[in-house]
Amino acid sequence: REYNHITVIALNNTGYKNLLKLVTDSWLKGFYYKPRTDWRELSLHKEGLLFTSGCVSSALGELVKNNASIESIKELLDRQNKLLGPNFYAEVTPLVFPLGKKYIEKIYQAAKELNIPLLATSDCHYPESHQAKLQEIMLCIQSNNTMATPAPPRWKFDQDDFYLKSREQMFKDFMIAYPNLDFQSALDNTVKVAEMVNFKFPQAKPLELPMSENEKIKLFKELCWKGMIQRGLEKKKEYVTRAKYEIELIIKKCFIDYFLIISDFILFAKRSDILVGPARGSSAGSLVCYLLFITEVDPIEHGLIFERFIDLNREDIPDIDIDFEDEKRHIVKEYLMEKYGEDKVGDIATFSTFKGKMIIQDLGRIYKIPFEVLNKIKSLLIFRSGGDSRAGFTIEDTFANFEYPKQALKEYPMLDYAKDFEGQIRQLSKHAAGVVIGNEPLKNICAIYQRQGEKILSMDYDDVSSVGLLKIDILGLNTLTFLKKAANLVGQRHNKIIDFYKIPLDDEEVYKAFRNPEKLFGIFQFDGQAVNQVCR
Repeated sequence: REYNHITVIALNNTGYKNLLKLVTDSWLKGFYYKPRTDWRELSLHKEGLLFTSGCVSSALGELVKNNASIESIKELLDRQNKLLGPNFYAEVTPLVFPLGKKYIEKIYQAAKELNIPLLATSDCHYPESHQAKLQEIMLCIQSNNTMATPAPPRWKFDQDDFYLKSREQMFKDFMIAYPNLDFQSALDNTVKVAEMVNFKFPQAKPLELPMSENEKIKLFKELCWKGMIQRGLEKKKEYVTRAKYEIELIIKKCFIDYFLIISDFILFAKRSDILVGPARGSSAGSLVCYLLFITEVDPIEHGLIFERFIDLNREDIPDIDIDFEDEKRHIVKEYLMEKYGEDKVGDIATFSTFKGKMIIQDLGRIYKIPFEVLNKIKSLLIFRSGGDSRAGFTIEDTFANFEYPKQALKEYPMLDYAKDFEGQIRQLSKHAAGVVIGNEPLKNICAIYQRQGEKILSMDYDDVSSVGLLKIDILGLNTLTFLKKAANLVGQRHNKIIDFYKIPLDDEEVYKAFRNPEKLFGIFQFDGQAVNQVCR
């Protein structure tokens, strides 16, 4: 139940793999309120790792807090050194609050008497010195408190200089806090440790089917021509010419495995009576996708462009976004885990950021700013899409361009902090659609976290691509769930089977519904305000 902090640094790729194992196991095996490991695990996987005695929240800090004798502190420090060495250091930080000072003085004494090298660290919670206030605000938001509450009991750090310091600043801070102690060797060791690190992020081999290249090409072509016959297109010259062009380009780009993998699990879903979206995005422009039953849209009939999907000049794998009934998405994922291995399939993380309205609301709560002021400012906030070059500056521009926010800022200057938070990471969560499949266990590439009982990679969409993992968008849509349930009811009550992929696209009654001046309720991607206006 109890736990303490320890600092662990990967010196090389072996150390990184051990660090990944320690972190992953701490989430998946040692989780109790928070992730944790134990001394035995640290000792078993210490190759390539460097350890320090930790910060004031370490096991040694616990002894100091409980007024343990210097002999007890030395005994524990010596035990850690023997267990985790040879790359073990006594960690020292220029702490100035009473318990912190007492802790550093005791660690310094124990390390000198045991001849254990010191390592200077800066307890770094933000990069720049002026951001201490932002840290205090963030802790206040996190602990659901207000700034009017005294600290303690309100959670607040004991000092306000936990920023990324230069060596000169560290030396100066040590001199002020501990004028009778010499930390030069500790500062030298910080540089030494930095120079010891020799590491590059491991690259994953993209998932490949267990077949020779010639076998894959043969299978790929056979499936495409089989689809051509099933779709009744084999005698249409335009389709044959386009199919040959797409097939050759996909082979040239080495995308065959990707298409075969996608086609396989979509066909599984359709065999399993799971409704799959007909197509989304640029993949609808590919005839090969249509022939492999990945999509249900004929790109030639609708004049869709293949080059929007795969371009000669692009090397990255094209995105095929696939929609499934949200209540059955897990069945598709379970199929992938069964086929490729549970340890080789995982969910991608996403990092939620502070948005304009959210941080205005948060600041209003912790500083007790009247609701009417907050609501008026929120109603004036400029809206920008993610692609806009000033998407991360909507708060700053709102306060600069509108009179009411300008006046509110004079009365409540603390609202100015909102612009510092906009776009900053707020929390880790699971990506709605992104699933990764690897050739090897994913814990060899990155740490695996746990959120509400689900395993999540410690990488977001861009990270996954950068290390070479295959990412697939498997989105669960409640629209498809409702459509399927509606079709089942029609089948029960009217004895009619509805094939969603063969619905005529020229039904006048449907187009009448799109003339609705109110709102296009329940029509996927058409019930938003912007599309409503386009339809009107």
